[in-house]
Amino acid sequence: MTNRNPFPSLYPCDFPIKIIGIPCAGFEAEVLAIVRTHAGDIKGEDISRRTSAGGKYVSLTVRIVARSREHLDQLYAELNARESVIMVM
Repeated sequence: MTNRNPFPSLYPCDFPIKIIGIPCAGFEAEVLAIVRTHAGDIKGEDISRRTSAGGKYVSLTVRIVARSREHLDQLYAELNARESVIMVM
């Protein structure tokens, strides 16, 4: 049996990725470097930042062009491997 994408017409598509982490020095630069490795250049308007009310967490939402499910899986895996990243959605 072949493992095929049940939704082949969905890709490529614009896809927002939200990365939640600890607001430490270099968090944003590290996350964006990983995203750029997988998705190419990212424009400023494709990035939004938000800090939690108590300042304990920070989230970055980055809109990329997803090429395939495998493309997203690789990006999610690399982001989740970082100690400062709590969650990727």
